[in-house]
Amino acid sequence: MVLKIFPGALSALVRRKEAMESSYKVAGIDVHKKMLAVVITDAAEVGEFRFERRKFGTGEAELRALAGWLAESGVKEAVMESTAQYWKPVWQALERQLKLHLAQAWPQAQTEWRPYPGQG
Repeated sequence: MVLKIFPGALSALVRRKEAMESSYKVAGIDVHKKMLAVVITDAAEVGEFRFERRKFGTGEAELRALAGWLAESGVKEAVMESTAQYWKPVWQALERQLKLHLAQAWPQAQTEWRPYPGQG
């Protein structure tokens, strides 16, 4: 699995958190209809990032297991990527324990930004 991390994207987060903590664990969640691919790293680590990876289903029991694993791992913030509405139950399962961000991929045929329904 190739994960591209742009140093500038994490640097502000790391600088902000390094002053307060020596560790700041973040997660990336790739949301599919029936599967979640999850990776955790410590954004405050110096040098190469080390990753823990797991896959989860999308049912209620699996979402509870995901929430438990993220809590046990000390994750404080997560970014989810989803091309459809499959992210909503994941968000609802995690919103009380983590700061969440949603990144929705644009279809390749789409050349300009268009708001999703309800985004005005």
